[in-house]
Amino acid sequence: MGKWESAAVAILAALLAFVFVYGLLSPTYQQPYPYQPPTTPTPTPTPPQPTPTTPPITTPPITTPPQQGTVVYSYTIFESEDGSIKGRQIWVPVGTNVKVYVTVRAYGGDVSGWLRVEVRKDIQYWFDEHYIDLYQFISLKDGEEKTIYVGTFKTVDITGVNNFREYFVKVYFGGNCIYDPTDPNTREWVKTYTSQTPPTPPPTTPIPPITTPPQQGNIVYQYTEFTSSSGEVGRQIWVPVGDDVHVYVVVKAEGGYVNGQLHVEVRKDIQYWFDEKYVDLYKQISLNGGEVKKIYMGSFKAVDVTGENLFREYFVKVYFNGVCIYDPTNPDTREWVKTYKDGEDNLPPVLPSLPPR
Repeated sequence: MGKWESAAVAILAALLAFVFVYGLLSPTYQQPYPYQPPTTPTPTPTPPQPTPTTPPITTPPITTPPQQGTVVYSYTIFESEDGSIKGRQIWVPVGTNVKVYVTVRAYGGDVSGWLRVEVRKDIQYWFDEHYIDLYQFISLKDGEEKTIYVGTFKTVDITGVNNFREYFVKVYFGGNCIYDPTDPNTREWVKTYTSQTPPTPPPTTPIPPITTPPQQGNIVYQYTEFTSSSGEVGRQIWVPVGDDVHVYVVVKAEGGYVNGQLHVEVRKDIQYWFDEKYVDLYKQISLNGGEVKKIYMGSFKAVDVTGENLFREYFVKVYFNGVCIYDPTNPDTREWVKTYKDGEDNLPPVLPSLPPR
């Protein structure tokens, strides 16, 4: 055997010896725990639960509120505190406490609110004066008529002394005037005396029967007429500055009966600028269907001079129950009042006549 063959045998023997010794010394691998597949837990059965039920929701019925109506004035009764004197027109000794009863009626729907009675003094040849206010809250069904005791006032003035003529009433409901009498002879009144024997009173004015108002109609504006303290009359007038100007409005009821508040707004026409409100005039009116009536609204004082400070004229804007029924914009064709300084050379021009209405 040669040298190389001996070397190869020696290497092979050494390799076998290494493998043998390694096998003896190395531990045999064993799986520490045997493999077990995962188990699925068996669920515990749950008893069936009752399905909750929602109680039905009951919707309350929607009720439409009753139509709001208006209050129609009927008449006023006065009574002395001891009950010995009673009527629509009475004489009492001065110092008497007088009870006031007002009869009203609901028309067009139910009503509720404050009834206000303004007791006024009639001063002859002068402006009437406010004396006292009486209040009462009322509720009426549609068509219901009721006599309301509103309160008591004391008579302190003597008829015929210091131009005092009589006490009378002006009636409001919900802030709106529903009765504003102007005739001192036909309206309800209380007159006073100092002697033991009172003057012979006129026969008591009978209380008219109350009838249901006919169908509610509409108010239609016709025209306005002015009169002045200097004697001018017309739809377009020139007056001396400082004159008192009285305002009359002509209206017509169409389609049925109307009852409500007529409101005239006197305005100033300022050239090249916005118009300005000057004064408000109010009147409670009632018209039957087709009736045309000329209403005295009141007066205002003409204090501005036409042509000075861009002032051109006074004119009117008209409302009924808060709704505008006349709003003229043409300064030449609408009704107006222009002014001039009395006694100067600049007298007013001669005006052409407006066409009749």
